[in-house]
Amino acid sequence: MKQRETGEAPAGKPLRVLFIEDRQEDVELSVHGLRRAGFDVCFDVTQNAEEFAACLDRSAYDVVLADYSLPGWAGMEGLEILQKRGLDIPFILVTGIAGEETAVDCIKRGAADYILKDRLVRLPVAVHRALEEKQRRAEQARTHHALRESEERFRHLFEEAPVAYHEIDRQGIMRRVNRAECELLGYARDEILGRPVWAFVAPEQRDLVRETVLRKMLGPYLPVVFEREWMRRDGSRLTVEIHENLILDAQGEITAIRAAVLDVTVREQAEQALRNNEQFLSSVFASIQDGLSVLDAEFNIVRVNPAMEHWFAHALPLVGKKCWQAYHGRSAPCESCPARRTLETGTAAYEVKQRLQAGSQAVRWQEVHSFPLLDPGTGRSSGVIEYIRDITEHRRLEEQFRQAQKREAVGRLAGGIAHDFNNLLMIIRGYSDLLLEELKPADSRRRALEEIRKAGERAAALTRQLLAFSRKQVLQPQILDLNAVVSNINTMLRRLIGEDIELTMLPGAALDRVQADPGQVEQVIMNLAVNARDAMPHGGKLTIETANVNLDEDYARRDGSAAPGPYVRLSVSDTGCGMDAETRAHVFEPFFTTKERDKGTGLGLATVYGIVKQSGGYIWVYSEVGQGTVFKIYLPRAPGSAEVRQQEEVQQTLPGGVETILVAEDDPAVRALVCGALASRGYTVQEARDGREALAAARGYKGPIHLLLTDVVLPHMSGRRLAERLLAERPESRLLYMSGYTDDAVVSHGVSAGKAPFLQKPFSASALSRKVREVLDQPSPRAGRRRKRPR
Repeated sequence: MKQRETGEAPAGKPLRVLFIEDRQEDVELSVHGLRRAGFDVCFDVTQNAEEFAACLDRSAYDVVLADYSLPGWAGMEGLEILQKRGLDIPFILVTGIAGEETAVDCIKRGAADYILKDRLVRLPVAVHRALEEKQRRAEQARTHHALRESEERFRHLFEEAPVAYHEIDRQGIMRRVNRAECELLGYARDEILGRPVWAFVAPEQRDLVRETVLRKMLGPYLPVVFEREWMRRDGSRLTVEIHENLILDAQGEITAIRAAVLDVTVREQAEQALRNNEQFLSSVFASIQDGLSVLDAEFNIVRVNPAMEHWFAHALPLVGKKCWQAYHGRSAPCESCPARRTLETGTAAYEVKQRLQAGSQAVRWQEVHSFPLLDPGTGRSSGVIEYIRDITEHRRLEEQFRQAQKREAVGRLAGGIAHDFNNLLMIIRGYSDLLLEELKPADSRRRALEEIRKAGERAAALTRQLLAFSRKQVLQPQILDLNAVVSNINTMLRRLIGEDIELTMLPGAALDRVQADPGQVEQVIMNLAVNARDAMPHGGKLTIETANVNLDEDYARRDGSAAPGPYVRLSVSDTGCGMDAETRAHVFEPFFTTKERDKGTGLGLATVYGIVKQSGGYIWVYSEVGQGTVFKIYLPRAPGSAEVRQQEEVQQTLPGGVETILVAEDDPAVRALVCGALASRGYTVQEARDGREALAAARGYKGPIHLLLTDVVLPHMSGRRLAERLLAERPESRLLYMSGYTDDAVVSHGVSAGKAPFLQKPFSASALSRKVREVLDQPSPRAGRRRKRPR
């Protein structure tokens, strides 16, 4: 072939090369020659044994190109390292040292070739030949292994066969006998081996048998079936039916005869055993859950198992039809398929196929393996056995894993920047609030400040979305009644979706409770409502329904990750444009959107998915083009009564007080903002940069400290540890945590946002004032009595 003569490689064929060379220009010349020959070369260069061994530990290589002599090291030592490690990597000497004796010695020691540096034009040819030789060795090893396994299987089958078998050589001497024949004749194995076959025949037939056997060995001879009288060890006779099979050498000469010996008195038993064996094989064939199909050489279906009949029920009966008609609905043979390749080559073949399931038209992925069905007489392929495995679920799980990896990657990014980003946003929003309070309504600067504040709010919302879909948002779960949550945002939803969309609420009766963050549940409903609104630009119907459900194992298995048990289901359905299968497959991916540019971020449904998953629930989507969409959310049932959410009072002025507050915050800008905002509300503020400084400030302050406002993550001492030590000394003090970190970081520092008062950064000055007042007005669990609010 031209490719072999010139050393040209298929375009772009990758080649991983490890050089043993101290001259960079020689490396570059070799790489240049290989690339000109079509190899896509990537390489490493080593100059001593340590570097060479380290590269072998780190990477896999296709070929080693070594100089014969390097300063302080010989290139052939690299070959010794490969051989000691048992690595089959072609080793080619590329050197300027001439000498036929040197080249011969290197080849004898195991080098694949020997190239002089002034003849580098031979290098691509040598590399190509060395790679082909390596591939040939691998194929020979596989063939040898397969032959060895085949011989072992034959020995096992011969020995364990229920039928008596023996082999005789050209002199008629018994050279192999199985256990069944030993039991049939009543002899031990060593009493049979080495004796002529006619020694076990009735005396009156021995001369005839001896003459017949020796004549058969001279050939030509066709195997026959005949009966003989044999003698047992105990002297009893039995009539046997002998089925002979010739064993030939490579030249077609008879070297031995293998015979099956049947006691005709037990023929019926044997026939029954065969029927039982057939039934057993048929039972095995039928019980395999994957598809099995037997084809003849003309691609006619000969036999199928029930799995195939189930998958291709629309084409029943299958037997007798062409495989391309029954399985693919074609009127002509497939151009390329595993069955065709197997019949043409006599070897196994493999392919992954995609097809539509009849009736449901669901896309199914199948793995098709084909194996040759050999004719025992000719040894040639007489048909094909197809093994078909449905891998739709496997591919779905792979896709889920890939999506989880995407979410994890973005989640790591979001979590990594959340703390610093939230602190920056808090400063932007906080000082915007403070400046807006100082400006009069008619001040021309208010509009610019309001735009700054809005931008900060949008950035904070985007950060929350990133953390939500990556499941790293700080949640404050409560026992909820979903009916109450839906009812509370009814008015807001109607304004959101517009008058041309009909909103229907279907609250479930006696609805069980769930544990979730109420604000996040509202966010889920709002995002789904917005998604539905955008899918119905000309109006339609939006239905929100709740119900108690119990997921059994079969239903839960459809999702793959769902656990069976009691749930509360929240369904949001619309009559919009619907989605095709491709869109459904990506609908929860971050930044995936079908909307026009600048019409959406692609985070809405990703946020929904993240909130549901972080709340311990599951979400499924059902949709067809033109048939609308249904999102079903399953949240685990929680015991207990729903907590009543206090409606915030609309206050014209922000609440303040005269209590003393100790603020522990390591970010100077955030600390200055918080302390300034609290001081402007009348509070006495003590500030500290970390936990140690906060304890020192508390011990040096003679008056009461009514509230400790601390960041969760502080230098030297965590906010939780600071709170424990301070409240041990001042049990009447109250506690309020704040943090810009993700939920993982907050929880890892021993703080649960659902159990302790908590402010998630970034927060506004008004949110800070209300939360501080709320905590101060609550009774202290340590003081044992309610402290009156100072006036």
